[in-house]
Amino acid sequence: MRALTAGVGTGKVLASLAAVTMVSVAGVAGTTAALSDTTANEGNRISAATIALTDNDAGTFMYQVDKAQVSDPAVERCIRVSYSGSLDSTVKLFMASTLDSGAPYVDLKVEAGTQASSSFPSCTGFTPAAVLYNGTLAGFRTSHGSAATGVAYTPNGANPWTSGNSVVYRVTVRVNNDARPAGADSSGLHTYTWQADTVV
Repeated sequence: MRALTAGVGTGKVLASLAAVTMVSVAGVAGTTAALSDTTANEGNRISAATIALTDNDAGTFMYQVDKAQVSDPAVERCIRVSYSGSLDSTVKLFMASTLDSGAPYVDLKVEAGTQASSSFPSCTGFTPAAVLYNGTLAGFRTSHGSAATGVAYTPNGANPWTSGNSVVYRVTVRVNNDARPAGADSSGLHTYTWQADTVV
């Protein structure tokens, strides 16, 4: 009788232990998190290209000459044009102004060159490198009246302008001795414009 009683008790204990073990295993399986990992590529950015063309005229004109005569010496003025864009560019000089009837009787010469120390509008120390135009003021407006027909020049020979490049332009004007009709006395106000366009 004692052996039988002991046998029944052991079976219940084993059964109970098995049940507890299964519950424990199920509990562990239900709370285990999935494994994960990451990698990253940082510091990305995109910014627009820049194009910057400036001159040293401080907002003032190169010349305004009144009562000019044929016998007067030519008026010379120099201006430095500088480029600091992030892309290579071509730079052209043009004049889109509407001129008055005296413009055909004004001679104009435009040269490009260098100047060790620029002080607008002085041409002291200017060294010419190329003659860009030599004719009349009216002729310049006719031939180079827009950026599309502007006079191109580069300080690098055949290469485009790059950041840090600059060119000094010498503009020389004088009244010529061609016979003028009555009333053809003024050239009218006019603007020299330089335009930079990126090289495609």
